[in-house]
Amino acid sequence: MNRAFVHVFAALFLVIGLVPVPSRVFAAGDPAYSADVPVNSQSDDDRVAGLRIALGQVLARLSGDAGVATRADVLKASAQASNFVQQYQYVRSADSGANASSSHLLLSAQFDPAAVDDLLRRLHLGGHENETGNVVPEQGGNMRVWISGMRSAADYSRAMAALLGSDNVLAATPERAHDDGMLVALKLRSGMQRLLENLAAAQTLSPLSDAKAIDGVDLQLLFRP
Repeated sequence: MNRAFVHVFAALFLVIGLVPVPSRVFAAGDPAYSADVPVNSQSDDDRVAGLRIALGQVLARLSGDAGVATRADVLKASAQASNFVQQYQYVRSADSGANASSSHLLLSAQFDPAAVDDLLRRLHLGGHENETGNVVPEQGGNMRVWISGMRSAADYSRAMAALLGSDNVLAATPERAHDDGMLVALKLRSGMQRLLENLAAAQTLSPLSDAKAIDGVDLQLLFRP
C-alpha cells in the first residue's frame, strides 16, 4: 500500500492508542456537532481545510442529506468553518506492529450547536428538532461495507465521495484499513438496494458478489479508478 496513502488516513481506523497533540483544551460536546478528519500537518492551511471538511460532514449528518456538502451555498458556508468551530484539537495515533514508529494526525473539531442550527435554518436544510430544539438527523438503518482496490489518498477521497454522494447515505464513518481496503460504517435512510442503485450510477464503486464473506461486513465493494 502507498505509504503516503497510509499516512493520510490510517488514523481513522485505529480504535486505541490515541495520544493528544497539544492544541486547544478540548472538552466533550454534543457528538452530533463534531467530526474527525485526517490532516497532513498542524499548519494554518491544513487546519482551515480540515475544519471546512468537518463542518460539511456535520451539516450532512444533521440535515439527513449526505450529498448536501456539494451544494454551492453549503460550500460557501463551509469555507467559513472557523466562525462556527467551538473548539478543536489534534489527535495523533500510532501504528502497532511493524509500523509502530509511524503516526497519523487527525483534526477533531467541535462546532457551536446554536450557530450550526442557525446555519441549517438559513440554508433551508432538512432534519427536525428534538425536545431541546436541536436539529437531529432522520432515522435510518446501519450497515458495514468493505471497500477494496484503493492505492492512494486520492482513491480514498473518491471512494468516500461516492458513498456520501448517495442520497441514501446519512453518514459514512471509516473504522479500519488493511492493505488496499477499508471498512466503513454507513447509516442509511432506507435499504441497501437504493444505495446500490446510486453507486451503479456513479460508477466509482461496484459490488463484489463472488467475494469471500467477511465477518461483520454486509456488502463488499470494489473501487474503480
